[in-house]
Amino acid sequence: MRKACRDLCCWLPVAVAISTYACISHAASATCSVTSSSGINFGSYDPLSGTPVSGAATVQVACDKNATVTLSIDGQSGLGPRQMTGATDVLSYQLYTDAAMRTIWGDGTGGTQTVTLTLQGSPRFGLFTIYGQVPGGQDVSVGTYNATLIMTLSF
Repeated sequence: MRKACRDLCCWLPVAVAISTYACISHAASATCSVTSSSGINFGSYDPLSGTPVSGAATVQVACDKNATVTLSIDGQSGLGPRQMTGATDVLSYQLYTDAAMRTIWGDGTGGTQTVTLTLQGSPRFGLFTIYGQVPGGQDVSVGTYNATLIMTLSF
């Protein structure tokens, strides 16, 4: 007999790696960095309910000069679901750029979108909210599920 509610801690830490794509380096170039980020904790997931579980996290970017930055994330080509791994199973999820969860965040290929922030004035900080969802109805074992992603900051 299956337990009605399984307590799965679906934690999605976002590992941040910063890459700069600049053709010409000169004194007027901005220096930008991710100053804070958090993972998405999806909390408890009930595979029998069919109800998706959602979560959100924020990323803060800072630049020393006015800049337009693009945030992209690796690990997925196309619109298919991402996967968190547990001890014996995988749990599908997706990341989005919008609260309505319609625009899939990725590297800009295969139908995914990147995020662009324009940082001007003082202070030059930008916040981006990452939205995530674990679809309901996935028959997985009880346990902790994780995925680590690399976010790229281009400016």
